[in-house]
Amino acid sequence: MDEKGGMNYSEYVAILSGNTDLLDKARLEKKIASLEGERKAFQRSKGDSRIRLETLLANQASNSDIIARARQDMADFESRVQYDKEGKKLNPLKIDGVTGSDPKVIAARLHEIEDKERTHGQPVPIGSLYGFEIVVKTDTTVKEGLDFCENRFFVRGTGKLLYNYNNGRLAADPQTACRNFINAFDSIPRLIEKYTRDNADIEKEIPVLKQVVDETWKKEDELKQLKAELATLDRKILLSLKSVDAQEANTEGVTEIRPEPQAPSVAQPAPSMPGDPAVPAASEPYVHRMPDYMAHAAERKPPVLSAMPKTISIKELMSAGKEKVVIGGIPQPEDGTEKPQEKPKWRMKL
Repeated sequence: MDEKGGMNYSEYVAILSGNTDLLDKARLEKKIASLEGERKAFQRSKGDSRIRLETLLANQASNSDIIARARQDMADFESRVQYDKEGKKLNPLKIDGVTGSDPKVIAARLHEIEDKERTHGQPVPIGSLYGFEIVVKTDTTVKEGLDFCENRFFVRGTGKLLYNYNNGRLAADPQTACRNFINAFDSIPRLIEKYTRDNADIEKEIPVLKQVVDETWKKEDELKQLKAELATLDRKILLSLKSVDAQEANTEGVTEIRPEPQAPSVAQPAPSMPGDPAVPAASEPYVHRMPDYMAHAAERKPPVLSAMPKTISIKELMSAGKEKVVIGGIPQPEDGTEKPQEKPKWRMKL
């Protein structure tokens, strides 16, 4: 009845019945329901934590694999890269179908591939740089019911990871477009740093989740004890109901009827009419008596007829009469006694 933990319906019924066992049972059922709800919430939280832990462990393993492959690619690049006298990285870019190292010719071929190539989401090799593959991949997006295709360029090493510069888009300037791939190697250290940072955050969260997953509910024994008490109380209530049924069976068929006392009836005097003489109050209550003509048995017998009365049918009556026979109707007034009906007078109301 009270939302803040007051009396519920079962307790209310138990109080009305006057049976303390029923009240104790209602209270036990209330405690058991509360503990079972708490246990259900604990198990739900534990299940969510387990799923979260499994997801983080899978992400940690995936991040560690990416870090290992990226480090291998970085080691391969550092062992193969060449520098000029000023310490600038050389760019010996090779594109399929292009001979020589003229940046304008290479950039023209790259822009041609960018406009015409369609790889359907799969990276396709088109050249090489320091032993790494130069690949192009077509990304398709749908906008307002139309397909839009965009080609992007990447560098791929032995770890099958794709590295890009400027999000894989080529610049319009030939020199900048050709250096797109040598600049893509600068993203490898940043990639390793990102996944290493993600794993560090995962390492902080894993111990907390493991503690929640390995934890057990501490009120399980209390819930079992309450259920045992409830079972004992149910048996007690059942035995008391059986004893009541046995008593009712022994007294079945015996019914005691006690007449209800009735108050003596007092005759009320008839109401007096105006002009009637005053009647003195009766000293005794009025008692109804049978009339004298009904007191004798002979007078209560029905009269005896000497012969049956003569009857005549309506058809015979109509045949015998010469004039019209009126069987029933409204009697007409006698001559001279009928009053003429007054006609309504019309009056004008201003």
